[in-house]
Amino acid sequence: MKEAIKTIQAARTASVKLEIEINAPREKVFAALTTNVTEWWPKELHACGAGSWFEFEAKPGGKFVELVEGGGVVWGTVLTFLPPQSFQSVGHILPPWGGPCVSYVDYQLEENGAGKTLLKFTDYLVGEFSDKMVDSLDGGWKLAFEDNLKPYCEK
Repeated sequence: MKEAIKTIQAARTASVKLEIEINAPREKVFAALTTNVTEWWPKELHACGAGSWFEFEAKPGGKFVELVEGGGVVWGTVLTFLPPQSFQSVGHILPPWGGPCVSYVDYQLEENGAGKTLLKFTDYLVGEFSDKMVDSLDGGWKLAFEDNLKPYCEK
């Protein structure tokens, strides 16, 4: 019998933080993040490709999933859910997507003047990942929230 190959290395940590002012009420932004994701999520960020859609189980222990006929991807599991001000989730990034690592995602929505919302978003990573993957997450989250969620909520 062949001996197992063992490697031991220290885990890395990183975070991606965004603050985005959205000219829409907090309840509308929260609903877009938790019930209407397929309507605004950028096609470039669909892990399952064309024809996939998103479902979000709005409760602690609920799943945020991307589905396609016959399969799908779990993006995360909801840890806390406090509408309309916040929710947190945890997900796993597997080696084909740049891991292995764990992603803890924090969404905070603050009322920011009459009819405005400040979205404070942080993605905390723990595990094995490259600087390139962190840069990719930064660009992906900006594409999702600044370029897609914000205009979706402001119309």
